[in-house]
Amino acid sequence: MRDIIFKAKRKDNGEWVQGYYFCGLKSMAGNKAEPFHGIYETYSFDGKQCSLMILHEVDPDTVCEYTGFTDKNGAKIFEGDILENDGVGATMDVFYGEIIGYGNGFQWRPIIGRIFESMTGFCDEYTIIGNRFDNPELLNP
Repeated sequence: MRDIIFKAKRKDNGEWVQGYYFCGLKSMAGNKAEPFHGIYETYSFDGKQCSLMILHEVDPDTVCEYTGFTDKNGAKIFEGDILENDGVGATMDVFYGEIIGYGNGFQWRPIIGRIFESMTGFCDEYTIIGNRFDNPELLNP
């Protein structure tokens, strides 16, 4: 079973934060509610999980879910990440979508190279080289 965590860019400083996604109401002005999107970031001390959680407001357009896979360096692969494998000359863009006949799940668009049927079994051959938000130029080689 994979961890259900997300990452997104903080509104206050533009840095990426990982944790648990939260969507609610920020304030009420008359009859108009303003949406609030946030990530609860957890902290650990001495390698132990702590109950300390800080809520950061994030840009909802940058919210990305963790796929449950890691790259060859052990980095978590999130939706929106761009992966590269020099050995096969392939680059992939990770996204969540619908596969007709297979249901919903994480998929990838080949940017350069071959198409894979499944992320399982090849992620550990790839390296995260960026993401669609910080490195859009990687989508158009």
